[in-house]
Amino acid sequence: MSRLTAKHIENLKPGGKEYLQSDGDGLFIRVSPKGKKTWLYIYPFDGKRYWYKLGHFPDKSLSKARGLRNEASTKVKKGINVAEEEKRRREERLKSPTVNDLIQLYMEKWARKRKRTWEEDQRNLKKDILPRWGNRKAKDIRKADVIALLEDIEKRQENRGKPNSTTAQRHVFAVIRKMFNFAMERDLVDLNPCSGVKAPPPPQPRKRHLNEAEIRQFWEGLDECPISDEVRKALKLTLITGQRPGEVAGINWNEIDGHWWTLPGERSKNKRPHRIYLTDLALSLIGEPADGFLFSSPKKPDQPINGTALSKAVRRNLSNLGLEDLRPHDLRGTVTTQMSKLGIEKYIRERVQNHIDQSVSAKHYDAYDYDSEKRQALEKWSRRLLGIIEGKAEEKVVKFK
Repeated sequence: MSRLTAKHIENLKPGGKEYLQSDGDGLFIRVSPKGKKTWLYIYPFDGKRYWYKLGHFPDKSLSKARGLRNEASTKVKKGINVAEEEKRRREERLKSPTVNDLIQLYMEKWARKRKRTWEEDQRNLKKDILPRWGNRKAKDIRKADVIALLEDIEKRQENRGKPNSTTAQRHVFAVIRKMFNFAMERDLVDLNPCSGVKAPPPPQPRKRHLNEAEIRQFWEGLDECPISDEVRKALKLTLITGQRPGEVAGINWNEIDGHWWTLPGERSKNKRPHRIYLTDLALSLIGEPADGFLFSSPKKPDQPINGTALSKAVRRNLSNLGLEDLRPHDLRGTVTTQMSKLGIEKYIRERVQNHIDQSVSAKHYDAYDYDSEKRQALEKWSRRLLGIIEGKAEEKVVKFK
């Protein structure tokens, strides 16, 4: 039997169900339907077969996994059942878990299964909580610790030139509160340290939008920026369609049918499916239909880029673009402002951008799809955008009595 190689492991693709690949001597790599790759040491002990996890690839390389397998195999030969030993250690830790243990349990048992934004939780916990509290007992975390953490995040934002931004504080506070509520439900802690701590206030709404000169500067400037073609196209498509950057970044070709892009409810902010008309300008940008994601991640081709990649690209290239204080979401505000200038009714602008009409009649009785109106609005904006890019003045409409 041939041994595995690092290149072979990297090229393993997910299938309809999980499968195993053997490296020999009890070492296997398991590939889940979502592409997660886990190292396993599978061995017999007292007439039973045990599966012992060694970690995940690529965090644990092939050579590292072999070394861990060898260590586990040596213990088994001495009569130590490593899987049961690990199970007992885990049970002991969970009687009084560290914050690190609690993070792993929260992610495994709750966040990954129930939250669409679980990766954001994981990122915030890894960045702000793990380095600070990771080795402390979860039950020892107090309200003063939470307050000190939020104050440090506030100082960090001030140092970055964002003195009034509370977004980072709010995200971190929300995930801490949820994680400790989860711990209380499992009787792992007696109290939630977030109790009695005032939640950071919501950030002030931004009013930034690009004027016509800045739109042209942005469009042309993207072609000169040192960014990937996927990011460049996703930013331009955001400006063409007026949709949320994260939703644009995650488009799959199976969501597109001709001129229509149907955003599924599980990907939309309000959990409702949304149809967006793709103008000729949009279609010329994205090219010929294919399989998979329109904008694949350069590092993980089987996954799309995300909104964070767009934000980083814009932030790092503001000087190249010659613009100030711009974020990808501001492109959405730009489309709203320009559509308003074009005389497009507010209720149509709201439908284009998938805002929920809060009136009783709209929420409960209006089943009309507004596809025709959305198409006209986006075509009108697309024509104007082309005019701006080409340096053409806006056409004046003269009304006669």
